[in-house]
Formats: sequence, structure tokens, C-alpha cells
Amino acid sequence: MKDKIVEDLKREFDVRSCIGITKYKTTLEENNSDDFLQHLKEELMDAALYIQKLQTKEEQLPKRSLQFNGEPEIDDVIAALKKAKERGYIHFKPFIVNSQEYPFESVLRMNLI
Repeated sequence: MKDKIVEDLKREFDVRSCIGITKYKTTLEENNSDDFLQHLKEELMDAALYIQKLQTKEEQLPKRSLQFNGEPEIDDVIAALKKAKERGYIHFKPFIVNSQEYPFESVLRMNLI
């Protein structure tokens, strides 16, 4: 038995890899010159923009559960980020607002549901 969701994502990775190899003329495995932490930071900044866009769009719609076109619920996103953090792939500092510290989970939950 195979999980269709996993298989779909694997296909997307394959397509993305082919596009990247064509565009950059190298594989991620062979590329040892890029600043991958900077790339990750920029991707996370883009993610924050997407969240803001969805929040803005969500404010214009009647209140409902946050689920867009089969995308994961915020709890799933937080769980995935926690797992990546536990494995040492990413690191989040607490957000500080008016001298109050907030863990990244609480910031992701703000105004989303």
C-alpha cells in the first residue's frame, strides 16, 4: 500500500529538482557554494508574506476553519516546524513584542482561526 499524498509530493520534488538542475546547471547535492541559511531565511520570509496575504484574504471572508485547497491545518504546520527544529534543521528565536516573549507557535496561531 502506498500513500497517495506522499507519492504526489515525491513527484513534485522530482519536477522541482529537474527545474532547478535546468535553471542552475547543478544539483543541490553538488552545490557547495550557496548560503543555504540565507536561502532558508528568505523562504521563511516569503512564507510570512503568504501568511499575511491569507490573513488579509481571510478577514474578508466569513470566519471558518483555516484550510485552503487541501492545505494542512495550522497545527500540522506547527508540528512539522517543531519536528524540523528538534532535528536541528531550523532554529527559531522567541518573538518579542513590548518586552513580552512569544514562542513561534503562538505567533503562527495569532489571527489565523
